[in-house]
Amino acid sequence: MRLPKWTEDELILTLELYFKIKSGEKKHSHSTLKEMSENLRGLNTYPEFNDNTTFRNVNGISRKLGNFSAIDPDYEGKGLYACSLLDREIFMKFYKKPTELAKAVAAIGKKHSQKTKKKQFLWTEDELVLTLALYNTLTYGQMHGANPKVIALSKILRELPIYPKDSQPENFRSIASVSLRLSNFRSCDPECNAKGLLSSRTGLFKEVFIRYYRKDKLLADTVLGIEQKYQISIRHIIAPEKSSKENNAEDIPAATPYQTHKNKETDSSFYRKVKGYHYGKSKVCSICKADSIKTYGKLGEDILEYHCIKKFLEADLSNEVCIGDYIQICPVCHKLLDKYYGLVDYDDLKNVIRNEK
Repeated sequence: MRLPKWTEDELILTLELYFKIKSGEKKHSHSTLKEMSENLRGLNTYPEFNDNTTFRNVNGISRKLGNFSAIDPDYEGKGLYACSLLDREIFMKFYKKPTELAKAVAAIGKKHSQKTKKKQFLWTEDELVLTLALYNTLTYGQMHGANPKVIALSKILRELPIYPKDSQPENFRSIASVSLRLSNFRSCDPECNAKGLLSSRTGLFKEVFIRYYRKDKLLADTVLGIEQKYQISIRHIIAPEKSSKENNAEDIPAATPYQTHKNKETDSSFYRKVKGYHYGKSKVCSICKADSIKTYGKLGEDILEYHCIKKFLEADLSNEVCIGDYIQICPVCHKLLDKYYGLVDYDDLKNVIRNEK
């Protein structure tokens, strides 16, 4: 999941650290960056990302300091030029104005200390069970915030009479938080090779997953009990999709070859086999030869994707595929092949890259 943009408060606090490191008051060390990471996460600006270990972590702080270096007229090195307009605006606002920066930092501290400390809205077992029930009906490629089922579950969870509505934050059980929780379950799933998000609070959600793993009847009975307890229904969300044979063909638009192609690629069970075959053999894109680990370090781990090169002349899900029909590529090449599906294939893309060099 994409991390949220930096806020003014976060940038001001990080800018103060930048100038302290520059003056020698603090060292650019892991402990210093870790302290700043904890301070930024403590602002609770994005509560739904508190379980995300990459959110405002040490690497993120270090990159932001590099952005400030690129903006700093006094810095003799290169810095990191991938900075935002807000980065530049905040830097120049306080450049050589230490008194104003100190006042801004003090104001941020005062603002956040005056906030009423609300009780943490930890996920309850009932909420986790309902989310697990949805998890069991989705494929790897469907666990995102644009999925109508994820949106619907978010709405149901927000309406449950578990926490008083007048004390719930605006982003309580948001679509993003439901997507994150699905990713947490993915990290526990031994049948899923796709890398999930292992929450820093590994207790209850992991217990729930283990308790109901491969126990469909027990999970169904528990969900029924929760529905009766809160007078709700989530059957329309967790019901399995009807096959084309069960639906009235006149009511459903005919699938396209591209839809068949994407259905094959998002079949989570087969995706795991494909990844298992390619994983470890190569760490570069088979088209552009980009090495994400060499470029981004640990951040670039496990971002390669798998593209089905078999052509589907008919929109028929019964078309068989094998592991050899898939290639390992980077997200950029995959996006281009999807965008120009049927017009450009992987060999064409290789030729484009070769001609541009």
